[in-house]
Amino acid sequence: MSPREAKYRKEEVLAEIVEAYLETGIPVASQHIVERGLECSSATIRNIMAELIDEGYLVQPHTSAGRIPTEKAYRYYLDYVLDLGAEKFKKRVLRRDINRAEQEIEEEAKRVESVEELLRITADLISELAHQTGMGVVWGRRDVYLHGRNYIVDYQEFQDIQKLRALLTLFEMEDLLYDLFWRELRDRVDVFLGEEIGVPELRGCSMLISYCGKVGEKETRLGLVGPMRMDYAKNITLLEEISKELEELWKEF
Repeated sequence: MSPREAKYRKEEVLAEIVEAYLETGIPVASQHIVERGLECSSATIRNIMAELIDEGYLVQPHTSAGRIPTEKAYRYYLDYVLDLGAEKFKKRVLRRDINRAEQEIEEEAKRVESVEELLRITADLISELAHQTGMGVVWGRRDVYLHGRNYIVDYQEFQDIQKLRALLTLFEMEDLLYDLFWRELRDRVDVFLGEEIGVPELRGCSMLISYCGKVGEKETRLGLVGPMRMDYAKNITLLEEISKELEELWKEF
């Protein structure tokens, strides 16, 4: 195997490990990767896993356990996903969810009287579809609307009561959340992982922020906060599609 082929194979194994862990939350064993259809022997995968541990992409919680992706692995995975673009991953999102969201937003747009109200309703909808905490904010208004705080208690990552209390306390700090929301975005939807967020209470979390266009000079954004182990393909696509829908609707406000 050439160095180029070996590098590709390592990236392929890492992507499969991340995907498997995102789906199950269970440490991933080499045999699991074989069963997912990767054309590679279990021994070869174990060797690659050992290299990925040395390089900081995986950790092995126990001697006999499978491997768990690190923040570095998630960043690789997200850069790989975002570089490929959303089209490949829309197949994994139930189209009916997006259609339902767009229809509801269009109907609410005819009824509501303010940008803030429609953004609040949309944050509710995004939160329910993604099962994460949804956020909405308009530039210049220091209040940040949050919906779905209760979802965080469903995830194994937040069973530690001290960690959960710290996160819920942070959700009450609107000025801090507002400042976090208005960072520079590289894409319509950008993802900030763990330490990239810059707040200790969110070290084990991911924050997704989407640009939703402007109403006059005021920019609008939506976001999601949840555990680092989340369905990024689904959540990125939901935010991307719904933010485009909002950007079109703002033309009527």
